[in-house]
Amino acid sequence: MASELAMCRVRLPPYLKSHGRSDHNENKLRLQWVNSISELFLKDLKSMDRTYIRNWDLILHLDGSVENIAQNPLTFSEPAKLYPVRYRLPEAISDRLIISQDRIQRVELFALGSILYEIIAYHQLFHEIYESVDNEEKIQTLIAKGEFPDDLWCLSITPTILGYWCPKFQEEMFNLYKKGIHNHIKNHPIRFGFQALGGVISAAPLITGPILGAVGFSAVGPVAGSVAAAWQSGIGLVEAGSVFAWCQSVAMGGAGLGGISGAGAGVFAAATAAGIFDGADFDICELKERFQVTWNQDMRGESESY
Repeated sequence: MASELAMCRVRLPPYLKSHGRSDHNENKLRLQWVNSISELFLKDLKSMDRTYIRNWDLILHLDGSVENIAQNPLTFSEPAKLYPVRYRLPEAISDRLIISQDRIQRVELFALGSILYEIIAYHQLFHEIYESVDNEEKIQTLIAKGEFPDDLWCLSITPTILGYWCPKFQEEMFNLYKKGIHNHIKNHPIRFGFQALGGVISAAPLITGPILGAVGFSAVGPVAGSVAAAWQSGIGLVEAGSVFAWCQSVAMGGAGLGGISGAGAGVFAAATAAGIFDGADFDICELKERFQVTWNQDMRGESESY
């Protein structure tokens, strides 16, 4: 079984391991690691010629950067199909994804979510369960049922983690969040621009339409008095190829969404949009309940068209 497993390991800097600090500076550092690790994972997520899940041996540095020192298999070698149990997407989901690239994306995204949980929660997923052959089935059963640790639901990046584990759940988070989206965009315009718009620029059918409408992009141009109009006045001349120009093109029925199709497109869109909900004031009980419903649907194969 070990030979079939891809590597998935995180190494903290010796200083943090010895001191175990939990102050503001370390929390900020851990969020930097979250961003760096996400960038590493998403960098090659859409590759159409990759037939293997990637190995991860992540070295975390005190400047917030992350280095992956693992070697990935050569294309002609027999690739590993699974990650270790704490980072493993349930087979009920992975086995029904016929297209190899779709399966690789979902498997890697779930592993990413588990790694980010580990970074922010200061311990591995189900760390209290000793990892042994006998306990592997117990851990897999908990994941399959969606019975994740209680501390998951109060982390600063819970929405990101949930989105990586279950991309379809991004829609539910938007439904929970959309009432306050105007205030969020006004209060965090730079963050919104980079995470919500720049992040989904190449594959956005899952979330971009509702977001663009909420911001004020319409088929005839920015709506007067909207965030889009304020954004346009702030940047002056709109350059061709800019994020603003792309958003307006999509709103006017342009070709901004071309070139991406199939199940993998929605998975990637949800993945790259992860982060726009972090820090939002979600009701924990409702968030947990809605995730459970969506996760159960995913396990039963009722939400395959991401």
